[in-house]
Amino acid sequence: MKTRLRNRIEWLRTTYWVVPAAMLASAAVLSVLVGWLDRNIVLPSGEFSGWLVSVDVEGSRELLSTIASSMIAVAGVVFSITIVALSIATSQFGPRLLNNFIRDSSNKVSLGTFTATFLYCVLVLRTIRAGDSEGNGEFVPHLSVSVALLLAIASLGVLIFFIHHVAASIRASHVIALVGNDLQRVIERRYPEHARPDENREQEEDDSLPTNFDKLATALPAKKQGYLQAVDDEALTTIAKDHDLLICASVKPGDFVVAGVELVRYISDAELSNSLKERIDAAFLVGRHRTAEQDVRLHLNQLAEVAVRALSPGINDPFTAMTCVDWLGAALCELARRGQSSSLRHDDDNALRLVVTQVSFGDVVEAAFAQIRHYGRDNRMVILRIVRAMALIEEHARRPRDRIALVQEARALEREALTALRDQLEDDDELFAAHAALMEALGQHESSTPRV
Repeated sequence: MKTRLRNRIEWLRTTYWVVPAAMLASAAVLSVLVGWLDRNIVLPSGEFSGWLVSVDVEGSRELLSTIASSMIAVAGVVFSITIVALSIATSQFGPRLLNNFIRDSSNKVSLGTFTATFLYCVLVLRTIRAGDSEGNGEFVPHLSVSVALLLAIASLGVLIFFIHHVAASIRASHVIALVGNDLQRVIERRYPEHARPDENREQEEDDSLPTNFDKLATALPAKKQGYLQAVDDEALTTIAKDHDLLICASVKPGDFVVAGVELVRYISDAELSNSLKERIDAAFLVGRHRTAEQDVRLHLNQLAEVAVRALSPGINDPFTAMTCVDWLGAALCELARRGQSSSLRHDDDNALRLVVTQVSFGDVVEAAFAQIRHYGRDNRMVILRIVRAMALIEEHARRPRDRIALVQEARALEREALTALRDQLEDDDELFAAHAALMEALGQHESSTPRV
C-alpha cells in the first residue's frame, strides 16, 4: 500500500495541473469567505479601516476588471515562457529530463498564482451590486477588493521571481545539480544503511533458495506492458505468506515489461486462481515512463544522456560532460559506502517468501560511465575525469564484487579510450599515470598497452 501511495504521489508531482487547480479552488473558497465577512461584519471606522480600498461601485468594478484582465494576460505569457523553456531543455538536455522540469513546483505555483488571482477577481466582481429603484441598496465588498489588490501586488512579485527562476533553471550546471541531488536522495532512500568499515564479504543469497527451485518453479506472465516503476514488496510477501508461496521476481524497476513474458516464478503446492494471479500482477506497478521511486538507474541515465549530448559534434561541450562525471562519481562514492540491501523478503515466521531482482553495483557503474566512455573516447579531459572519479570510488568500494565491477570498467576504458588516445599523447601524460595508479589500487598490476 505504501509503495502504491508513493507511486501515486510521484505521478501527481509529474503532472502540471494539480497545483494550479488546487490554487484555483483555494481562490474560490477565499472569495466566498471574504465575501461573507464583507456582508456580515461591519468594520469599525478607525486605523484599520483606513487601509481598505474605499471606492464606489464603478471604481471597484474597474479595479477588479483591470486586475483580472492583467492576470489572465500574464498567465498566458507565463505559459508561453514555460513552453519555450521546456523546448530548450528538450533540445539541449534530452526529452527524458522533461519530468524534472514538470516536477518543478515553482513554475506550477507561478501559473497558479496568476490564474487564482484572476478567478478571485471574477468571483468578487459578480458580488458588486448597484442601487436600483426597487430599494435594493448598493453593495461594495471593500474587504474583498482590498484582498484582490494585495493578490495583485503579490502576483507582481511572483512574476519577477518566475522570470529569474526560468533563466536559472535552463543553465546546464543547474540542471545537472538538480539531477545529481535527486540521485543522491534515491540512493539514500534505497540504501539506507551504511556498510561497516570492516565488512568485506558477499551475501550469498542464492544459497537461501531451494536447490530445485528452477525445476519446481512455474512462470507467471505479465498481463500489461510498459516500464516497471515499482514493486510492492509488502503486498507480494503478504500474498506469498497467505497462500504458502515462494515468489521470485524476474524483472526489476526500470525494466520494460512485455505482456505475455515472464514476470515472476513461483513455487506452490496448488494451482493459483485467476484472482490470485491478478493480485500478483497488480503488485508490479507498470507505467508509460520510468520513475525514480525504486529505479536508481534513471538519474544515472539522465546524467549520462546530458554528457553524451554535450560531447556530440554539434555541441562539443566537454565541460558539461565533465560536470556530469563529477556528479556521477559523487553518487557512486555514496553508493559504495552504503550496504547493499538484501533481495530476500521473509515473513514474520522468518520463512523466505519473496526474492526481488536487485540492481547490482556493476549495473550502476555501467549505466554511469559506459556511454560517456564510448562517445568521449577521443577527448582526453573527459576520460581523465572518469579515471579520477573511479579512483575516488575505489577508495570507498570494499566489497569484492564492487571492486570487480570497477576493474571491468577500468579495462573497458583502456580498450576503448586509452588505446585511441595513445597515438595522440606522450607516454608520460597524466592520463596514463592516473589510469595505472587506478589499476594498481584495484590490485591489477598490468600496465597499459605500450606504444608500438
